[in-house]
Amino acid sequence: QLESLVGLESILEDLEIIEQSASTILSIKEDLIGPMRLGQIVAISLPDFLQRTIAGMGLPDGVVQTDFADGLPPVRGDPRQIERVFINLIKNAWEAVDDHPQPQILVSAQRVDDPDFILVQVHDNGSGIPLEMLDKIWVSFYTTKGDRGGTGLGLSACAEIITQTGGKIWLDSSQPGVGTTFAVLLRVATE
Repeated sequence: QLESLVGLESILEDLEIIEQSASTILSIKEDLIGPMRLGQIVAISLPDFLQRTIAGMGLPDGVVQTDFADGLPPVRGDPRQIERVFINLIKNAWEAVDDHPQPQILVSAQRVDDPDFILVQVHDNGSGIPLEMLDKIWVSFYTTKGDRGGTGLGLSACAEIITQTGGKIWLDSSQPGVGTTFAVLLRVATE
């Protein structure tokens, strides 16, 4: 009886490892192939879109705050790909605030001087990116996560996706111990 229970526990552990490995492989595949996939470019209402994206991530209530300017025009992009960009940026922010006693992530969207673009920023009060890593974060397969996981494909895939939509993405600021802000400029959809 005990022997079969131990055997069952071992099988369940193996299945969990297999599931985690398969999930990692699918994530790597999507980061490599996803940006090259021909997307369906449509008009996206940012406030609703970003609220749904954030809600779908299952983060603790109150950690992610939003600040969206009134009357934002829709932006153009493939919803699936744009969602991947913001999931990646918010997930990175969440990992950066992991040890913070009062983790905060702010996702904001506003108009800029150029009427053809909307600026979205993802800011966290986390650990920041060390100065010596700043010039490497956009390089494929480079990760700041060390042994905590990560494929190093997230930001390079984000850059590729945003560039394909006619937008721009950049690290706006990062200060160790203070936090990080990423900025994404998305092109306004034209009728």
